[in-house]
Amino acid sequence: MKRFLVFGLVVAATLLVGCPVNQNPSNITVEDVLGEWDFSNVTIKNETYDNVHVSILPAPHDQESSYKNGVDLHIGDCFYMSDGDFSGNVYTGKYAYQISTAEGKGSSGDEDGWNFIYNITATFSLIEDKLQIQIEADDPLGSFTIQGGTNTSTMQQTTPAGFDDIVGTWEFQWVWIQNQPEEVDGGSLLSTCTLKIKDYPPKALELKGIDQHGYDCDYHGQIIPGEENNIFEYSYLYSIKNTQGNPIAESEEAQTITVQFSLGESKLFAEFDGDGPLNGVRLYNGVKQTEEG
Repeated sequence: MKRFLVFGLVVAATLLVGCPVNQNPSNITVEDVLGEWDFSNVTIKNETYDNVHVSILPAPHDQESSYKNGVDLHIGDCFYMSDGDFSGNVYTGKYAYQISTAEGKGSSGDEDGWNFIYNITATFSLIEDKLQIQIEADDPLGSFTIQGGTNTSTMQQTTPAGFDDIVGTWEFQWVWIQNQPEEVDGGSLLSTCTLKIKDYPPKALELKGIDQHGYDCDYHGQIIPGEENNIFEYSYLYSIKNTQGNPIAESEEAQTITVQFSLGESKLFAEFDGDGPLNGVRLYNGVKQTEEG
């Protein structure tokens, strides 16, 4: 409950204070840029992309890493994940990559997992609340600058949501699951996932999506209303399978976690706090889907 209270106070402070219109880059810290950012109509190395997504993470992918943060980029069919440290507005670290295009595939991983062997430096600026990133990195990522990033993980002014308000299927984008089982070899980024909340006895919740490895991640179980209208207890199992449908990791017993829901401008927000891989997961700007039939 303390975690939810602090989270609410941080959201309220952000809404009241806001961001400077043009923040001096020398004053920017990691706290100013943490979260999920979308860049539209971006040209990189003479190639134009409708959307480039950047995740700035509060922890590294490798739990044994000496680095404190992570920065990931999703550019077309290419995924780059890095661990590093911030010094003011400059991030320095090592990255790994996974590329799958019509021309072929490539990866810096091997049978032992992802290899963070390529250098990356990224300099961050905020211009009229939009993010600019100047990247200097070893190939294949290379060096370029992207501008106009919009923070998609910023919490809106929300109200608590009861069970009747959240029943249905919701779609979320760019969900980071940091605490995956060891067999997954690090965290998972779901570019798109669905959250299904069902009313038939027992009340049930399922979160499902495909991560950057191509793994099918499925978390499902029973949801029980708590003492407060928008806070629920969730007892869930997980199943993570590779692209061939073979199990990578499966739970042997149910994990227990607390979920808090809120709504803002008809978008669903959720925060998970407790045991298992969903601990610490936050869902932003969920869009309710039209039910088939």
